[in-house]
Amino acid sequence: MSAKFEAILFDLDGTLVDSAADLRRALNSTLAEQLRNSLDISEVKAMIGDGIAKLVERGFAATGPTPKADTLATLITRFSLHYDQNILAHTKLYPGVLEALRLLRVQGCRLGVCTNKPEAQAREILKGLNADLYFDVVTGGDSTDRRKPDPKPVLQALSQLGGTPETALFIGDSVNDAEAARRAGVASILVSYGYEQADLETLGAACIIDDFAHLPDIVGELAAA
Repeated sequence: MSAKFEAILFDLDGTLVDSAADLRRALNSTLAEQLRNSLDISEVKAMIGDGIAKLVERGFAATGPTPKADTLATLITRFSLHYDQNILAHTKLYPGVLEALRLLRVQGCRLGVCTNKPEAQAREILKGLNADLYFDVVTGGDSTDRRKPDPKPVLQALSQLGGTPETALFIGDSVNDAEAARRAGVASILVSYGYEQADLETLGAACIIDDFAHLPDIVGELAAA
């Protein structure tokens, strides 16, 4: 394994885990309390990626007037309560994730998660799915004063891993992931099965993969190139 990619960072939702059903459940419960209509899974997937505050804001904007800031803060708290009550009801790892992470560790890579989801929720999900032991670092949307696509969370996670942008790789599924990696000076790979609605081919990733299980081989090929 080349030292070129000694540190690898991963997005969480839409990359490592499919959490859309549980996010939808919590969002629809919050909407129902305010007598709003529910949203289907495709609508919710299109809203994921900028943290829970934006998810709640988008959910309410899609079903009626956007709440004022103080009301929105209360709704975000209600959403978090609904979500935390059963955060792993339907959330699951995508196929091939655990084995790919194991192989990357065997190849000498240090692994971390950089997500816009709150750090505590990210850690709970990883632990509940038996994936936490593969990661040396987990940063969430509340771990710094910035969220992706700002590069700060990527650079902080990378610093904690002991890597440099030149020797790192970011794996994600979205515009936010690609932009955060680019602004941090980190090469990226995007997965095609995530929640992003934009054309992934336009985002400047080193490659796009359809199956997470192929990631260790792809990383090796890119390192040898």
